Amino acid sequence: MQSVTPGSITLATGHTNAQIALDQVQAIKRVSHRTRNGLLIGLGVGIIPTLGPFGDSESGAATALHFLVPPVVGLAAGALVGALLDHAKRDSDLVYYKGRKPTTTFGVVPILSATRKGFALNMSWR
Repeated sequence: MQSVTPGSITLATGHTNAQIALDQVQAIKRVSHRTRNGLLIGLGVGIIPTLGPFGDSESGAATALHFLVPPVVGLAAGALVGALLDHAKRDSDLVYYKGRKPTTTFGVVPILSATRKGFALNMSWR
């Protein structure tokens, strides 16, 4: 995005610029790479234990699992952390939204009567 005026947005597309009327734009989101970065950091952290000696090298106790498990666990943990960060910061990635910003509500209501007991769950997206 190169510039924003009250009536239009100018985007850089390769070697040319595209001007789009603001009334045609529904939302503008910032691109984030938190999940990818978390995955790469987790892989890096997971590879570190594989660089050291495992088990007794004379008896061959260092199996393939010793070298595969830490990076896989690191990948999973890094992806989870990145996904949680994406989820937590998704509202700050929304730069512009036409009209009212979308919201999600979640409610839990107890049901107490002579014939029924329990909970009612209510979710709405607006």
